[in-house]
Amino acid sequence: MDHTLTFKYLMGRFDFDEEAGRIFWKPRPKSDFFDEKAGKIWHSRFCGQEAGYLNSLGYRMVPLAGRKTGAHRIIFALSRGIGLPDVPLIVDHIDGNRSNNIPSNLRAADYRSNGLNCKISSRNTTGCKGVYYDSSTRKWRVQIKNGNSDVYSRRFSRKSDAVAAYIEMARKVHGEFFRLG
Repeated sequence: MDHTLTFKYLMGRFDFDEEAGRIFWKPRPKSDFFDEKAGKIWHSRFCGQEAGYLNSLGYRMVPLAGRKTGAHRIIFALSRGIGLPDVPLIVDHIDGNRSNNIPSNLRAADYRSNGLNCKISSRNTTGCKGVYYDSSTRKWRVQIKNGNSDVYSRRFSRKSDAVAAYIEMARKVHGEFFRLG
């Protein structure tokens, strides 16, 4: 385990605003810097400021121990009293908003579950995930998969029936990771 990434280390580096889901740089010890001048420059520029920067995907990234770490991962650790090595591989934003790092909006996930919680594709023409028009049968098709296999697949004459069927079944199949759009 990388001892620099323990809960104690994180608490020593960040002030944590749990209500806002934000972390701010605390003053750092002299031992963190190769000389006094570097420490003074860092403190004048960063101390008390929100940690990190927004990357092109909308995640707040924090340089920490020679790596870029998602602020949501640090906040997940701080809010649960664990170190970064104990944070799950995937931390999911329940509402899909990558900048909403309030602890109650963060949960452990696996790749499949995290994918279920994604927004509707910009290529979707029906307005509902899992529903598309099958021109060969001239019906609306609902398809829900688990991995590579179909869990649910039906055709409907009316789009509204297909959407209602998708919502009902997807809630059962996807559970807490169900997301309409």
